[in-house]
Amino acid sequence: MKIKVKIGFLIIGLALLLWSRFYNLQTSARFVWDESSDMVRMQELYKNPRLTMIGPISEDNVKVFGSLTYYLTLPFVIAFDFSPVSAAYATAFFGILTVILLILVLKKNKLSISSVVVFILLLTSYPLLQAARWAWNPHFVPFWQALGLFSFLTWGNIGIFLSGLFFGLTIHHHYYALFVALGFILIVAWKREKRFKKIFLYLLGLMIAISPFILFDLTHPPGLFISRMIAFGQISSRVGSFNLATVFNNLINIPLKFTNYLSGSSLVFGIILLVLSILNIFRLKKDESQKWILVVMAHFLGLALLSGRIDDHYLLPTVIFYYLWIITSYKKSLISKILIYVLIISNIIALSGLIYRNDWTTNIKASEEITNYVVSKCQNDCKNYNLVVLKSPDMNTKGRRYRDLLKLKNIELAPIDRYSGLEGAFFISYTDWNDLKSDPSYEIDNYRNLIPTEIKNIENSKWKVYYFDNK
Repeated sequence: MKIKVKIGFLIIGLALLLWSRFYNLQTSARFVWDESSDMVRMQELYKNPRLTMIGPISEDNVKVFGSLTYYLTLPFVIAFDFSPVSAAYATAFFGILTVILLILVLKKNKLSISSVVVFILLLTSYPLLQAARWAWNPHFVPFWQALGLFSFLTWGNIGIFLSGLFFGLTIHHHYYALFVALGFILIVAWKREKRFKKIFLYLLGLMIAISPFILFDLTHPPGLFISRMIAFGQISSRVGSFNLATVFNNLINIPLKFTNYLSGSSLVFGIILLVLSILNIFRLKKDESQKWILVVMAHFLGLALLSGRIDDHYLLPTVIFYYLWIITSYKKSLISKILIYVLIISNIIALSGLIYRNDWTTNIKASEEITNYVVSKCQNDCKNYNLVVLKSPDMNTKGRRYRDLLKLKNIELAPIDRYSGLEGAFFISYTDWNDLKSDPSYEIDNYRNLIPTEIKNIENSKWKVYYFDNK
């Protein structure tokens, strides 16, 4: 009977994981120019197979990340024929694996906390759920961390080496995962037995993982990865990094930003979590569970050295270690118990906002419908047609994501600055024509006094497409 009950719980748990990670991705998964440009690069990689180090590139062209994200995502993109939502299927899949690995990690600790409570915490976790439902390179970091933790706790010295390798791979997805990778040395060295051997094995794995970046930069001066980040990124002293005032300001603001992120972007719950977390640190004193919060603090210290804005995804690498801290101290501290239940409550409140989100940054269906409408009007020969996005929350007025989706279909529009002498033009907007035609942008100059040939209202969205047939 017990076996049947366990199997029943496993089936229900897996069903909930699948639902929470995959349901409604077509509408709620983020898809703007970052994601669309990644799709184009992956298609180029598929058409011209080669080993490459170059992966996602930030919108400001400063940060160049490794290609590991593309290689993890490509099987899903190919399987679903380069559908825009296919990359989100990849992060959803690895998001499920992350939760499963974390449950296995926690089982090895033989905790006195209910498995159901742990599962609900991980299932509803705002940071982990957001990462699983958004195809973006930093969102693969928790998977490698969970795999690294599982290796570390399972396979002795080989596991320590592998954990270094896996934590090193997190840096391929985002450079700031380095702070947690270095902070994990505190975990490796926690027990005194053969401490230096363990640290050596861990660092060996870590160095092997990041060696491709180092070798590439050394053999391709002035470099593209680490050297570029040091010279031009937020870690550069040119933009204010390592400034004492910046460090002090960040050390004050980062903890609240982190607990706000954990709570699902609720300031009230964020403050509650921060106050309780500080009290819990003093309550637990020298308890062994404190080693996990040391990794979080190491990451905070690393981020504090940076200039500029601290975004949520900079904090994602610490989330798993915060959970380990409160879960492993569950029996020893009432505050840890309260923290877990506050997190579950706040995350459940935020759940619908992630799963049912529908705005200009999401709704892949709407982006596809707009793209297909353009194709239908120019009948696959669109070199003398153009589009522009005006009077909407989307600040990318040249419609980068639509151009990228057209590229996936091997369709090119007119040059982005040409809006005269066209066979047809598409104006994509949130507003009606009377309001749109008053927009001062030069792209609409030749059409202000005309009546649109056709107006397309995009289903389940605020988007409208105004089409002008000039033939």
